[in-house]
Amino acid sequence: MAKANYRESVRSHVARILREERERRAISMTRLAEISGLSQGMISLLEHERRNPSLDTLLRVCVALNIELSAVLSRAERAARPGASK
Repeated sequence: MAKANYRESVRSHVARILREERERRAISMTRLAEISGLSQGMISLLEHERRNPSLDTLLRVCVALNIELSAVLSRAERAARPGASK
């Protein structure tokens, strides 16, 4: 897999993981925005892969969801590897 494709795949999986974790915890986008100090619009843009979030944004969301950023990144990298089951 080309490096650019791998990076895009990891970014896509990060967005998907964060959305899944939010939904698993039954937290609305609005509530996550309140907890993280971000706007609901930013949460939506992140989850729908319309924005490439900064490290600060990722950390805010992870802290609000009580998950480790390193765990999210590891899961995303594993899922993005060629031959990984999606």
